[in-house]
Amino acid sequence: MTPREQRPAPLRPSALDTETPPLPARRGSRRIGIGLCAGVILVGVVVGLVVGFGSLALRLGLIEVELPEYVVPDMEPTVQRAFRIARQNVIDHPTDSRSWEKLASTLDAHELQDEAIVCYQRALSISPDESFTRYCLGVVLELTGRPQLAQVELERVAREQPSYAPSYFRLGELHFREGRNEEARRSFARVLEIAPDEWVARRRLGQVLLALGDADGAIRELQSVSEVNPKDRPTTSALAQALGRAGRREEAERLNTRLAAGDPDGETLALRDPIRHQVKLLAVDSISCTLRAEALEKTGDYLTAIAELKTAAEARPDRAVLQDRIGRNYIRLERPSEAIPHFDLAVAIDPTRASGYHNRALAHERLGNLSEAIADYKRALIVQPDHPMSKARLQALGQR
Repeated sequence: MTPREQRPAPLRPSALDTETPPLPARRGSRRIGIGLCAGVILVGVVVGLVVGFGSLALRLGLIEVELPEYVVPDMEPTVQRAFRIARQNVIDHPTDSRSWEKLASTLDAHELQDEAIVCYQRALSISPDESFTRYCLGVVLELTGRPQLAQVELERVAREQPSYAPSYFRLGELHFREGRNEEARRSFARVLEIAPDEWVARRRLGQVLLALGDADGAIRELQSVSEVNPKDRPTTSALAQALGRAGRREEAERLNTRLAAGDPDGETLALRDPIRHQVKLLAVDSISCTLRAEALEKTGDYLTAIAELKTAAEARPDRAVLQDRIGRNYIRLERPSEAIPHFDLAVAIDPTRASGYHNRALAHERLGNLSEAIADYKRALIVQPDHPMSKARLQALGQR
């Protein structure tokens, strides 16, 4: 279960024990001490009333909300619209923690992280028990180089939502970077208690065990990861180090030879984090939408890929490739009549795009419009005389 709708309170300094040894007693010190204590109590009451009133005033809408515009020159129109909608929602509903969280998440999704922190904190000042918001705040604090503050927030989420594995993973990362390897080991082990197939956590556990000097334990964990994910380079590299330290030099050398040859050549593991996935879905810039579309196309979800590509095309109406890809997905869905307008746009934006003509020809061919198809195949060859697929289709249609 993900901690969806619970949120962080504003960051506060840690409670510190500031008591100091008493000074030697002097005549009249008791009276002075009583006076000082009364003064401290009075100041505390006043501060509490001010803070309490501020929070109450925000809840009641007595404080006018002032927000920056967030929009900057050359920002894509889809992003501008997302910012304006989320911002206006806060202005209209300043006492609604969800409005603040949506604005924070929208800013976060587009990497305006310092601005997102402020809004996450405002959301938490209204609804302190929102673990979704508190988790996002902890992650953004970590990303912006505030590890101590991030740790405070993530530890609270872990206490309140003990079954949410990503909280422990991120705490483990914080501990590992700070050199607290034993704490990191416990955090990654906790992740695997909750989600035994979270391979990125098992890889991290192997790396931590290696740092702790437990080469055999590291080998055990890393080999289990490598068996399932043989193309993950960080796993292979750490396993080679662990084998070398365990005295298994021939095995280590074989892995090092593979690594030197570029095999494996990338990182294939990523944390499964539903909360951060929800935040990332709010990104409506052309790059984010295109990347999501690529992932959807690989799974065969062409309709959702089309929706993402249409958003990307709205953000970047000057990119012919986006219209071309929308059209191709409609053809994959056997909807060629819907594909043609997008190929029309693709070649209107870039008249030298041979694939636009070729794909439009395919759509016409599937609709039985052979004369239009032949004309477009020939246009593709005018733009790119060696276009092999257009040549092949013309020959199949009895054209030279």
